[in-house]
Amino acid sequence: MGADRPDPEVDARWLRELAERVAGADRADDAAQDAWAAAMEAPAPRGDRRAWLAGILRNRVRLARR
Repeated sequence: MGADRPDPEVDARWLRELAERVAGADRADDAAQDAWAAAMEAPAPRGDRRAWLAGILRNRVRLARR
């Protein structure tokens, strides 16, 4: 894929790695899946896609800890 086109597989791996750091190894798979599902329902980002995904992940993890 071109540099200007998103690669969902690469983003999914990146999101899973971030989820492990944010939510811990035991919750990483669930956190990444939850964030990915929420991202698919949200409006498309206007800026950096990874910053947008990271924000969704952090918010979902924070809400799950309540």
